[in-house]
Amino acid sequence: MYLSRYFVMFACLLLVSCRSKTSLVELEPTPTPQGPSVISNNPNAVIKSWEYISPRSEDALTSFPVRNSDAIGFGPDAYEAYIVWHEGGFDLIWGNFSCSTQPILIVEETTITLWLNDGIWDDCVAAEVIHAFKVKMETDIPIEEWAYILHQDAPPLS
Repeated sequence: MYLSRYFVMFACLLLVSCRSKTSLVELEPTPTPQGPSVISNNPNAVIKSWEYISPRSEDALTSFPVRNSDAIGFGPDAYEAYIVWHEGGFDLIWGNFSCSTQPILIVEETTITLWLNDGIWDDCVAAEVIHAFKVKMETDIPIEEWAYILHQDAPPLS
C-alpha cells in the first residue's frame, strides 16, 4: 500500500510534466522568414547564386553608378526600380524607398516580383539610396516574356 501511493504520486507528476512540456511546444511561434532573400518557384528558372548589395555596402554606388541604357524600368513613377539582363542572370536595382532593409525577390512563372518589406524607422540609414540584387540564374525563358512587379509591403506568409 505504501509503495502504491508513491507509484500513483510519481505517475501523476510524470503526467503533469509531460502535459506542460507539450503545451509549451505548441505555444512557440512559427519563425518569420528574414530577408534579404531570392526565391524561385519556377523549375525553368533556377537561381544559381545571388547577392544583395545594401546601401551600407561599399559596393552600392560603385557597382551601379549610372542607369544602363538596356535597363527595363518598372514600379510606381515616384520610385526608381529597374532590371538589367546580362548573360547568366540579371541585376535588379532600386532606390528612393524609405527603408527597404529586408527585400525579397520571388521568381514565379514568367514574373519577377520584388517585395521591399518597406518600413519606416527613426534610425533608418537606408533611405533614398541604392539597393540591388545581383542574380545568377539559368533559364531558357526569353527576356521579352518576363514581367516585373514591385510591392512595397511584405509578401503574404504561405
